[in-house]
Amino acid sequence: CKMNEQKHLIQQLKDKIECPVCMEVPRSGPVPVCPNGHFVCKKCKTDACPTCRTNMGSGKSLLAATILEKVEHRCNSEDCEEQFKWKDIYEHEKVCPYRIVSCPDIDCTERVSLAKLVDHLRKSNECCGEEAAPLGALDDWNSRNFTIVDAFQKNLTWIMNMYDYAGETFAVFPVIIDGDYYFVVVMFASETECSKYKLEMIIHDQEQTSDAQMTVKFQGNPLSIDEKEGLCLYSTGGQLMRRIMKKPNPEKDAGFQMSFKISKIE
Repeated sequence: CKMNEQKHLIQQLKDKIECPVCMEVPRSGPVPVCPNGHFVCKKCKTDACPTCRTNMGSGKSLLAATILEKVEHRCNSEDCEEQFKWKDIYEHEKVCPYRIVSCPDIDCTERVSLAKLVDHLRKSNECCGEEAAPLGALDDWNSRNFTIVDAFQKNLTWIMNMYDYAGETFAVFPVIIDGDYYFVVVMFASETECSKYKLEMIIHDQEQTSDAQMTVKFQGNPLSIDEKEGLCLYSTGGQLMRRIMKKPNPEKDAGFQMSFKISKIE
């Protein structure tokens, strides 16, 4: 049928402009071409044509560039089978469920597929406190207690916990960097998806409720897994935290409670 013939023709065109070095179809033009008509992608181009060894020169193929705009390109994510036209492929890759992301743990340098991030965290002995599935987040306030031996400590990362809310996964943990306290609630989704959720957070003494007089409150959106460099957004200074953690019992370690609530913006 005509549809199959068209698909076969498109595949033949893609095969003709596939780079003979990296075996990939270029995403966009201009496409370098040697005097004998052989193509090579821009990143693999050298002085000699990889096919016939003639001097490449500065030739560019406008026809190849036009073809690249019309054919579908496969997503660069290793486990993704999706294909899109040139004008749509980059937008897909920004939100691809298989895109590579950084582990949200401040001290971890692992980069994994988003689809495998929960498995990475569950299997890690240092990043996360959950060995099974993420905890179900309550519609009301969720709370975690954190202790610290030295309230003047300059750097400290507590173990994170994972929560599931409305089908989305969240990592929650505090961290001290250069004496400042940061409270991280990161959502395993794009910034666009994160903007659809509201985050409320209250930091207070372990022995008191969230309506205590001495608290720190934050309100905004959860942080996106795509912005590890921007995870340190909700923060306060060490001096205020030491007042919040003022110990009535000198035999106990200092500590605070991190209470948070996640809701979907209607």
